[in-house]
Amino acid sequence: MEETIREKERIERERQEQLEDSEKKRKEERNMREDQQKTLGDKLKLLQEQHEDELKRRRVEWREEYEREKEEMKKKICSETDHSLQFYGDKGCSMDKVERGALKCCDVKE
Repeated sequence: MEETIREKERIERERQEQLEDSEKKRKEERNMREDQQKTLGDKLKLLQEQHEDELKRRRVEWREEYEREKEEMKKKICSETDHSLQFYGDKGCSMDKVERGALKCCDVKE
């Protein structure tokens, strides 16, 4: 009978050890998953920041290109209307009015 009690105690200790080992493994796995999630969260945050930086850079490029094209169009318009501007300038039309698009203000009657 004593042998049976010892055997039951041994089996109980083994089960307890297995239970503790399983609990320890579960905690380690949970910690590992949490670390992976933190790492993935950090990576996601970094990717979002990089994406935002790229969008900002593109906006600056687009704005610069827009301003460049705008200046080119102004130069083109000025060169095409240079003769007309000189004519209207002689009639008292200011360059300020021309730049504001008020070229029509100088309706000259010939």
